[in-house]
Amino acid sequence: MAHKIDPVRAVEIRRLAKNVLVKLREWLQARAGGPIEPLEMLPIQPRDVAAMMKLKYQELEEIPNPTFACANTRVDGMFDRDSSVLAVAERQGLPRMRFTAAHELGHFLLDLQLTSLREAAIDSSDSRVLRMPGEDEADLFATELLMPDKLVSAVYIEYFGRSFSANDINEDEAYQLTWGRLSPSELRALSSLQRASVFAGAKGYGGSQFPPLTEVFGVSTKAMSRRLVELNLVS
Repeated sequence: MAHKIDPVRAVEIRRLAKNVLVKLREWLQARAGGPIEPLEMLPIQPRDVAAMMKLKYQELEEIPNPTFACANTRVDGMFDRDSSVLAVAERQGLPRMRFTAAHELGHFLLDLQLTSLREAAIDSSDSRVLRMPGEDEADLFATELLMPDKLVSAVYIEYFGRSFSANDINEDEAYQLTWGRLSPSELRALSSLQRASVFAGAKGYGGSQFPPLTEVFGVSTKAMSRRLVELNLVS
């Protein structure tokens, strides 16, 4: 069960993520010895953010779980402020592993009193699961870090030219988006998230071929679909 983040707090979190991205760009430019355009930073690498923050980033086959009473509980991510370590479990697959790392960075930056944290896998889309408020805040930070609003909008508009809603997709657009698999009426029948997933995974449109948004930003289809809906690019 998700907690609604206080609007003022949400603004602070978004501002923090933007500041981290500004500092990351400066850090990458210093290492490269020259200018780097924002789009050239994609996909944003949590390991680079960790290095910039002087954290030791680790990808482990399994993370020990002494925090949890159940020995079978598997840990997806952790950080330890005292030893300056941030670790993620490799078994998650790359997109989720990257989101987990960004989520842990969120905890590290948002709760300075927290010295260490180990987290088991929790599906934030399951409304039956009670999540602590800090989890939703860390998710928001991870979303803003990995899928910055201006960059997502810029790449999306470059690909598709405009925002789309359920009622304004014509036959030609439906064919191009789905290679003839879905008609406009079938696209309209989808939920906004299902419709957004079509755009998130599209590899071509308007006669052009391109890497899908999920690949450009290094995130899952579910994460990118939610972001497209949040930004009112697909509804």
